[in-house]
Amino acid sequence: MEKLSLDSSVWLVRCDGLVEAPSGDRLLMMSIELGQYYDLNPTAKFVWQALSQPRQIGQICTMMQKHFDVSEAVCTSTVLAFVQQLLAENMVRVTEEAQTDQVEI
Repeated sequence: MEKLSLDSSVWLVRCDGLVEAPSGDRLLMMSIELGQYYDLNPTAKFVWQALSQPRQIGQICTMMQKHFDVSEAVCTSTVLAFVQQLLAENMVRVTEEAQTDQVEI
């Protein structure tokens, strides 16, 4: 899959077809369609949970900086890299704008 040009203004939304279960501070997930298994570490779990509703990448980074002791630059690069993986696995998709009336940060 070709890498998309992403920045903090891009809106993301989860794709359907994933089953998830907490496992301590991690999150176990499975793609029903692909039969693929995923084990998310606490940082990836945080991003995934933030995407329980459509959000901009910048909103996710702001949330992470409030929760984790991480610089803006490191947070942004980490989130962008993880989002590229999610896109490649068809776990999220880019959307034009928020699909909810109110987005909490």
